[in-house]
Amino acid sequence: MYKKHIVFFVDHKWRDLLISVYIKLLLEEKGYKVTISRNGFEPIVLPAIQPDAVIFNHVYEDKRVKVIKKFIKNGLKVIILPTENIPVMDNVKKLFAGATSDMSVVDLYFIWNSVVEKVIYEEKTINPEKVRVIGVPRYDIYMKPLSSAIMNRKDFLAKYNLNPQYPVITMTTNFTLAGFAVKNREFYQKDVRQLKTDQIGYGPQLAMRDLKSKEIFHQTFIRLLSNYPQANFIIKPHPSEDHTPYYEMLQRVRNGPERGRVAVVLAEYIWDVLNATDVLLERSCLTGLEAWVMGKPTIELHLNPDEWYYSPFMASGSDEVFNYEQLRERIDYYLKDGFIDPSKLKNRENVINLWCHDLDGGASLRFVDEVDKFLQGQKKAVRRFSFADIKNYLLYYIFIFPDYRLLDLKLYKNRGKKIDKLGRTDKYFRNRDIRYWENKLKPLIKGGGVQNSFGKEVVRHAE
Repeated sequence: MYKKHIVFFVDHKWRDLLISVYIKLLLEEKGYKVTISRNGFEPIVLPAIQPDAVIFNHVYEDKRVKVIKKFIKNGLKVIILPTENIPVMDNVKKLFAGATSDMSVVDLYFIWNSVVEKVIYEEKTINPEKVRVIGVPRYDIYMKPLSSAIMNRKDFLAKYNLNPQYPVITMTTNFTLAGFAVKNREFYQKDVRQLKTDQIGYGPQLAMRDLKSKEIFHQTFIRLLSNYPQANFIIKPHPSEDHTPYYEMLQRVRNGPERGRVAVVLAEYIWDVLNATDVLLERSCLTGLEAWVMGKPTIELHLNPDEWYYSPFMASGSDEVFNYEQLRERIDYYLKDGFIDPSKLKNRENVINLWCHDLDGGASLRFVDEVDKFLQGQKKAVRRFSFADIKNYLLYYIFIFPDYRLLDLKLYKNRGKKIDKLGRTDKYFRNRDIRYWENKLKPLIKGGGVQNSFGKEVVRHAE
């Protein structure tokens, strides 16, 4: 019996892979063949595989739309499942709603919340019948049954040689523009044009301001190490940051007096880090929201007077500090078992309800059910050989089909650390990473812990 083939383009190993594999397994349970491929290689993958449907994270780039249009003539169905859809900054709302994109190629557009839904309605970017509001699939990890896959605190501390008798203070960073202030400037300018983020204010000036904030954060982290000799510290940079400065920091703490109570975590899933954390320090970052789901104290660091990345709404669920003395006072308070102010708990609830729709662990199931209902009524795509794609066929079978081995020789200049040209560590997954999560998640699905019905209307169609 013919199985419709879906190619799922997945962007980042340390952010997206787990939930993507979970969705893959759920779709396979419904009878689909699903191939997970690295994001950005669609000009090579689509001609070689020619699937019935494709799942992308966005269609911001014109070059991606051009490739898609070539294959929708053959019956390819295009599904968008965003990896980012929470408008922490107001200027990204139109971006998330598709106002800068050619949405004519999209058959199903899944969004996380009613905020983006409202902008879609106002901007008329896509037929509302194609829109589904489902919540945040990657946050399903914080609910049963997937939460059982989170590493326990004891194992995490042992993995990073941290003292189990000490509390853990974690700083998460999101300085994804800072690296472009001093290097890779041409790449950055080209990237913002392709993604059309230059239309919402992204450019060299923001990169410089981001770098200043990064320097202040790093100086603060080093000061805290000295002021809290009986505490563990973790610094966890965003997976899309330039990690080069963190390797220098790692070398310092390995050889300094802080050794044994400091971890520079460059390649780890954020939920494992948060589960081991007692107090989180962050900057309007979604890791703060994830920490709220776990009931953790969070401190919003507004230490740069010229800070550009700041959301009052997001900060409302944390203790906001503007200088080092205020930061120490808040850390001391929580290390003495201080409780989270009830008003902040209410603010957290408001943020989560607005930006995450139903945070019930079922967003991935809602996605899969809607995809299945849609594809059931669609014909299979026609596959056509094209001499114009011979180069792409060769590239696929040389670089991608054999598990990206030769490709990674080109992508990683330092294979020992797996650092790419932008300084990101181990961004790209391999087949073994997919198999790892398949083996870990299959028992949760087969064991009956996952059900396809919640006994209520769980998907809202945009009106």
